[in-house]
Amino acid sequence: MSTQQSSGVWSLHYGMDGREPIASANDLRAALEHLSKRRPPHAVVLISPTGKTLVVGVGRKRSVLLFQASSDPPYFHSVGDRLRRGAILFDYADQETEFAQAAAVPIEAAFRAAAEFFATDERPESLEWEED
Repeated sequence: MSTQQSSGVWSLHYGMDGREPIASANDLRAALEHLSKRRPPHAVVLISPTGKTLVVGVGRKRSVLLFQASSDPPYFHSVGDRLRRGAILFDYADQETEFAQAAAVPIEAAFRAAAEFFATDERPESLEWEED
């Protein structure tokens, strides 16, 4: 899946081929809620017109988020409860992928962070982040 974006619009990518244009915060919320109902739980990629990306795990009560300002480091992941152990699974580009439970945040916090990213085109300040 390519994360290049130059069309001047926001888009939400899922699976290998899924893509939806996102024109408003309401469109984003509706798309995230709709995609949360697909099984298995999976990661979607919100791409800004500037090429920044926010990956959001959907389909579970907790989510993991990844942020990239460009294809070059630094890269960031969300921070949840650092004491949580184990892994949380999401399909990412049709591949089952493990993420640390310590990176998982409540799904509503993830949706708010996605809305913040959409509004600002910057790494959401509503979550704690750790550099990879």
